[in-house]
Amino acid sequence: MKKVVLLFITTILFLSCSDDDEKEKTWNEINIPVPTMSKMVMTEVEETYMTTSSTAINTIKNEYAYTDNKLTSYTNTQSVSIGDEIVQELFHQVTLQYENNLVTVIDSEDNKWIYTLNEQGYATQCTYTTISQVRQYNFTYTDGYLTQLHENITSINGTLQPENSSHTLSLVYQYGELISVTSPSLTNESFTDYGENKIMYEAGETINYYRLPCLDLLETYPLSFHQCALFAGILGKPTQHLVARSTPENNNNEYTTYSYTFDNEGKPTSIYSRTHYSNKINTQNISIAIE
Repeated sequence: MKKVVLLFITTILFLSCSDDDEKEKTWNEINIPVPTMSKMVMTEVEETYMTTSSTAINTIKNEYAYTDNKLTSYTNTQSVSIGDEIVQELFHQVTLQYENNLVTVIDSEDNKWIYTLNEQGYATQCTYTTISQVRQYNFTYTDGYLTQLHENITSINGTLQPENSSHTLSLVYQYGELISVTSPSLTNESFTDYGENKIMYEAGETINYYRLPCLDLLETYPLSFHQCALFAGILGKPTQHLVARSTPENNNNEYTTYSYTFDNEGKPTSIYSRTHYSNKINTQNISIAIE
């Protein structure tokens, strides 16, 4: 009887492995070329509140300018208005310069990122310098997809910061689709029991021709320091298909769905997300204009 059971289990394992092998053989990676465009503008309009409790409209505009399919500048503007009156405006600009295997990014506050690229054109290292500290990053890729980002922080005189000096972000891809992202714990938030945060992702059926990163990634620390690099395409291959859903691991009460609209030429014109909590829903609507 034991021999029969062992034979049955072995057969199941063999068939399971064969199925996995067959998937590996039949999956064909989609070749997603760098899109031809000169500008992409992403605009979000949201309600906010001033200190006077007056309802205000905050218009956030992110403009990415390209030359010869390379990102050369990024401009972020925020305009807060009450009625027809603009009560606050913020402006932040970033420029990118390409030379051999280096990409230098400088913003309007003189912060500087210097990326070192490999033969595939993907960043393997980055030194980010501000007035008070230096952040050193190392990027790891698997089959061209970014799978790890490691950060070390030192003060401007070269000493380690007393807290939060080292962090690692891990990403998992399967068949060209983003499966999960595990972001690091932050020491200064330990009193809130904040530890590693793992988000699970599901791909939709729409091919990601314009290489849009998932909205979550733009705000995930420490990848949030490299938004321009994501839109410049120097942090690995894009996901094969646009992300359709994300949810924290082992949390059935929270999930986010993503939907997209396109024009007649197939260019994305909007991203709409809905985050469902146990007792509320948050929405985000971003319009996109591509030239």
